[in-house]
Amino acid sequence: MLRNSLNQIMVQERFSKAGFKLLGDYDCANKRVKARCGCGVVFYPLPKLVFDGSTTSCGCKNKIINKKVRIRQNGPILTVKEINNRLSKMDSRLKMIGKFNGVEYKSLFQCACGNKKEFQCDSIIRSIGKHGPQ
Repeated sequence: MLRNSLNQIMVQERFSKAGFKLLGDYDCANKRVKARCGCGVVFYPLPKLVFDGSTTSCGCKNKIINKKVRIRQNGPILTVKEINNRLSKMDSRLKMIGKFNGVEYKSLFQCACGNKKEFQCDSIIRSIGKHGPQ
């Protein structure tokens, strides 16, 4: 009995670290359990997939929520202002001037020289993070 209680506690901690709340009882890693995603949706993941990182959300991870998007589970919610703040901290010559619809969609950027071009936000942020300003 004590062993099951400890397993339940450890599973709750792992689910919490993954951004979920365990709502049901844990029996084994291959039996689905009731959980709540960080976005509030109740779903039934396999614990083994939560433990190994394969399950990172209920499916909401890349969906647009109130015109704001999460890059990754438990990550920051991005807006045009936040993206421009990051770009300025990285000493980038780019500025987002278009509407932000999510990291998987293209947005309009403007270079300091005045040229405008559409890019995916995640590729801009990753590129500057790896290589510095271009």
